[in-house]
Amino acid sequence: MQLEHKSIHRWAYDPFCPIDFRLQDAQCLAEGERTKWADEDDPLVLDCAAYLKALNAATTARERVSARARWPLIRATIDFAEENTFRGAEVRARLLAGQSDRQIAARCKVRPKLVGHFERLHFAVRHALKARDYLVKHALGRDIFVDQGFGDKEVAEFWGWCAIHGGVAVVDFMVERLRDVVAPGNEPTMMAYFDRRVPLAVQGFVASHALPYNEPMATVWYTCGLRSSEARAKGDEDEFFERDIQRRVLVRLARHHFAGKPLPIPLAAPEPEKRAAKGGGKQQKPVSKSKVKLLPTVTEVRKLVQEIGDLATAESHAASKSTD
Repeated sequence: MQLEHKSIHRWAYDPFCPIDFRLQDAQCLAEGERTKWADEDDPLVLDCAAYLKALNAATTARERVSARARWPLIRATIDFAEENTFRGAEVRARLLAGQSDRQIAARCKVRPKLVGHFERLHFAVRHALKARDYLVKHALGRDIFVDQGFGDKEVAEFWGWCAIHGGVAVVDFMVERLRDVVAPGNEPTMMAYFDRRVPLAVQGFVASHALPYNEPMATVWYTCGLRSSEARAKGDEDEFFERDIQRRVLVRLARHHFAGKPLPIPLAAPEPEKRAAKGGGKQQKPVSKSKVKLLPTVTEVRKLVQEIGDLATAESHAASKSTD
């Protein structure tokens, strides 16, 4: 049974289409799952399928080297997609920001053709730059409606989020701040933003968007917002100082989040079980510990904020004495 010859333009209509659909199609051709292809299909898919088929059929090291030498650009593209480096994360972010192959190549020190092949095979996002929900779901791997934050190794996803919502200017700024503390050949981490050479305002921005928005963090935001409102009513200096304290609080919490540790806020213990009065009424069923939510109280969060505020005050006094 022969497959019908139909042009495939599903990327234009299907919101569930993965961004590496061309690579997946090439893999299907190489593995023999499809015997024919559409007449108007991208030749890059056919070349990639031929390369993968030759690589799978190679039984010796010499045959594998020969296959890799016949398609050098496709080989380089696949190798580049497997990199977990500063450069790979930056290329993905700049594609999401809408930059051209030449612009990305000039900033990331790669060949323009490599950028074009990588986008078409592994990271096809240019057709959907205005579809933010699609990009958040497929390019960043994030739930559209739930802010789960970013992990320590998810710099590419964080930069991608900055590109989708802020454009090229934000990507340039965030990349340059990390370039000051991380070598381009190394794997970037979110924790690197908390280096002393990075301004506190940038650290606070990273922490505020990297932390997940859950119930404990809702208490933190409420307490910090309340203190900021009170400081705004007192005067400008108090407001700016409270803003720095809020950034320090978020940075401290983000450090624990990136390290996989629980937030440094004491959690409220569950209330003891209430037993039914003797001689009447039914006895309540014990509550399963797995169903009990342990959340920080506003008082405990205020203690944390006050502790960091005292440290910030001591540091500011020490800095003023050293300048005198």
